[in-house]
Amino acid sequence: FSDDYYFLATGSLFESKYKAGDGKWRNTMFNNGYVINVLGGKEFNLGSRDKNRKLIVSLKANYGGGYWYTPVDLEASRERGHTVPDESRYLSLQTDDVVRMDLKIGIRRERAKSTHLIELDIQNVTNNQTQGGVFYNPQTDDMDKWTSVGIIPNINYRIQF
Repeated sequence: FSDDYYFLATGSLFESKYKAGDGKWRNTMFNNGYVINVLGGKEFNLGSRDKNRKLIVSLKANYGGGYWYTPVDLEASRERGHTVPDESRYLSLQTDDVVRMDLKIGIRRERAKSTHLIELDIQNVTNNQTQGGVFYNPQTDDMDKWTSVGIIPNINYRIQF
């Protein structure tokens, strides 16, 4: 934190597996392999410095490997009229990489015995629709992809004392 600016970058390399009942190691859904996070922001004084009010603006970007999912048994799904996972291939396919950006704008007021913060936190501000997996669609008699939630706005109010 310097001159009302802040910046943070992190990265992780990992493997997330479990040992199944048959003794084989398998992927968990979250075996993404890597995640990179970059966060930056700035604080602006509102009025004189004596009032201890600041406008805070920050942007966070995340980039990571895709999630693992189980393919669908298309023939069994057609017979039953709903999605039937191919359990013999449990969590064997991986989605594309995940990219997400969040924007946060807030006002912080520091008082003698407490700090108040109200902020608008817009998650996935770019509305990037990351694939989560596949499902059988009986209307089209074919496979469709489902995606993550789009933009998620949150309003937060925090008191620290």
